Amino acid sequence: MNPLNIFQKSFLYTTICALTCLTLPLFSQGASDTSGENPTVDIEDVSQVNIEGGQSQSPFYISAKVDSIRKTDIEKGYYKHDSVEFAEADVEGGMVFYYCPAYQEGANVALRYTTTLLRWESNPWFSQEHFHTLTFTLGGFSHRVDRWFWKAQAAVNVDANEWDFNQYAWYDFLLWGRYDYCRSIGLHIGIIAQTGMKMDRVIPILGADWQMSRNWKLNLVFPVNVSIEYMLTKNWSLALAGRSFDSRHRAKKSEGKALLRYQNVGAEFAVKYEEHSMSANIHAGTTLGGDIRIANKENHHPHHYKLKPSPYVGAEATVHF
Repeated sequence: MNPLNIFQKSFLYTTICALTCLTLPLFSQGASDTSGENPTVDIEDVSQVNIEGGQSQSPFYISAKVDSIRKTDIEKGYYKHDSVEFAEADVEGGMVFYYCPAYQEGANVALRYTTTLLRWESNPWFSQEHFHTLTFTLGGFSHRVDRWFWKAQAAVNVDANEWDFNQYAWYDFLLWGRYDYCRSIGLHIGIIAQTGMKMDRVIPILGADWQMSRNWKLNLVFPVNVSIEYMLTKNWSLALAGRSFDSRHRAKKSEGKALLRYQNVGAEFAVKYEEHSMSANIHAGTTLGGDIRIANKENHHPHHYKLKPSPYVGAEATVHF
């Protein structure tokens, strides 16, 4: 066996063991028992994200998510009435490797695998329908500043089939803060930045949440959480919410390395279950009309294809242990 491979594996196992040994004593001191949500933010598929989600007494977690949008037609142009189908599923594992109870402050890492289906049988630019992505995320959160809670993360995404960081990698950055304006109202400010594959974008995070009563909560935090929630019991709730889809990829080398971006927004009804060690939801809704953008490998000469609204369904689950 190659000595370099032996060293790499030994280093990986040693690092994991060291992080585990360091993490468990920190959490035995008592972490903030806020929720069993995923501590990372998936910028490509966003709905009802809680800034303080993921603070559990258990440092490890695994999560899974799937969304499937029914076939819809291109709205106008030469390819009008052509059908397009979109679906995405991912599984993620991660850990909070540092936690300070005094400041409710910590740091986390995660690894996510995502498979994406974009089926357009008459696609004139490339025939590839399936895309596979690996994402490594490093994040942190802190309550150190009085009345403020801050969350930050950086994510590296790479095509799992190509492993070319020059042409098949893209990067996401998030900085998000919540200010306790009063007992029932929080003010939010932040930024999402995306770069890589010559597709750059900056999106502000702005809004507020309002706990209107014991059972009702209104979230108007664009674009990460636009929803109204009703608590049925301590663990069960219902929600009307918005969802944002933003998936970007590069076609494989044999198909010209064309750049693809699928964007859509939806309105949905969700049934949610949440406790300190897990959360889950199922949701169904309709998109409001999306867009497929395809450009050459240099991101020049883009073509836009507007999509008609279409129903979709999905589910999410996160377990801490």
